[in-house]
Amino acid sequence: MPLKYKKPNYNETLSNIVNGLEEKVSGRAASVLRQPIRNLQTTIQVLDNDGSIIDTITGKTTGGTINYDATSLIRRTGTLKMVVDPSYMPNNKSVFWFDKKFRVYQGVVDLSRFPREAVNFLLGTFWVNESSLRFDKTTREISVTLADKMTLWDGQGLENKLKIKRGTPMSDAIRGIMELVGETDFGYMYTSNGEEILQYDYEKEPGTSINDIIEDFRDMYMDFICGYNSLGQFEYRKLPIQKEEEIPKPKWEFDATSQDRADLTLSFQESYDLKNVKNRFVVIGSTSTKTGYTPKGSVKITDTNSEFNIDAIGTRTKVIQNSDLTNDLQCVSQARYEMWKAAHFQEKVSIDVAPVYFLQPNDVILVTNPVTKKVYQYMIDTIQIDLDVDGIMSIDAHKMYFVKPDYGEADMPIVAAIKNGINKLGWLSLPEERIKDAYGISADGKNYLSIRFVVDEEGGWQAETTAYNTSRNQTLEIDLRDFEKLNLKDENGDVGRSKGDYADRVLGHEMFHAVCNDFYGAV
Repeated sequence: MPLKYKKPNYNETLSNIVNGLEEKVSGRAASVLRQPIRNLQTTIQVLDNDGSIIDTITGKTTGGTINYDATSLIRRTGTLKMVVDPSYMPNNKSVFWFDKKFRVYQGVVDLSRFPREAVNFLLGTFWVNESSLRFDKTTREISVTLADKMTLWDGQGLENKLKIKRGTPMSDAIRGIMELVGETDFGYMYTSNGEEILQYDYEKEPGTSINDIIEDFRDMYMDFICGYNSLGQFEYRKLPIQKEEEIPKPKWEFDATSQDRADLTLSFQESYDLKNVKNRFVVIGSTSTKTGYTPKGSVKITDTNSEFNIDAIGTRTKVIQNSDLTNDLQCVSQARYEMWKAAHFQEKVSIDVAPVYFLQPNDVILVTNPVTKKVYQYMIDTIQIDLDVDGIMSIDAHKMYFVKPDYGEADMPIVAAIKNGINKLGWLSLPEERIKDAYGISADGKNYLSIRFVVDEEGGWQAETTAYNTSRNQTLEIDLRDFEKLNLKDENGDVGRSKGDYADRVLGHEMFHAVCNDFYGAV
């Protein structure tokens, strides 16, 4: 006999909500996830178009899954299995209807406090895609398929021709298309800088897919993401993929080697891609029919902190043709993005854990390799959460690498002055002669000393010589940040920071290291 539905008589906001957007998760939220026993409460709140709560459903969910995908426009999808009830069948009087959205919470009861309240982890804000009924001798359940708000624009096309002028900031362009389809609820919206602009007059005919336009704007520069967050707000973000100091703090640490029972790791698997490691990236754009110019951008890994730099393993080039790119800046932007993806082993980790419900796509986590015992940062790509009582969370993530490409165009005058000092003024050759005269040692002339220019930070080291165990070649890095006040006409290379700070002296010091490394061997 079907269960009689009794509608809950409340519409208040849940207590102790964790929405996953917090920069730092509270100690209480972390503590309940480490409890040896979890008392789970799945709650669905039904919201009207204005965001007001019109119903709260508890005790009706028998299982389901929630999925996150950082690479998809539709970030959140899921299925819910619920007890059979007439109120859940799709019709204009049902809680599952076109004008309603749903927030799904997984509550974990805090057993350390009285009264026994749940900490409610928001898993997402959803719309119903499909609903099905399964009714037989052994199973009586309704299955509901969910997706975030981006699903509303899937299959929707332009009603009128769209024209956006060249030079429009990308953040304005993407907000504009979302407002055009009626979006009013925005979360974090990155503001484009002066270079992140629409590079050509953008025109689309009626019927063009809305999602295709959103993807065009997102991918105009390669290190951006957009989509709906857990609250159902549209957001546009720039990924901090190159500088370690810009990466947000890790949300959680998983350590399968720990003897602490509070660790939530159940299994670990990691894959390595040696074949596709590259350290030089060339991106070629579309040739202009007016000027005949073909935009091009290239970057290469010269950073000695990367074991995959071109001096250590040789030059491994990847060439990419992208006809959507119309200027050099776009090509360089994609080249840097490709470098971020492929200038390493592209390690991908798959871990099964006891669910950590507040984790989100693109969150950073710490994972300990159970073999090497080393701890690395990973960025989350996908998550699957099983809502059953004994359900687990499966996480796929990629390892974070931080590498610096070679110098940019703005530093060319400084580079030219240093090159002139080396080639014509003897900033390296004269120290080498003096080392031989004073100490009786010299390099054998069979190996290479590569000069690399990097942009790091002012202060600290100005130049640094690196030797390798895998090669007799060496690299001399020069940090251009410490030479910004270089007197371009001074023959000794007055750096302009102190009386004794001259480029010829700095490079002479590094030449001593280089000669010793070659004569005695790398240490």
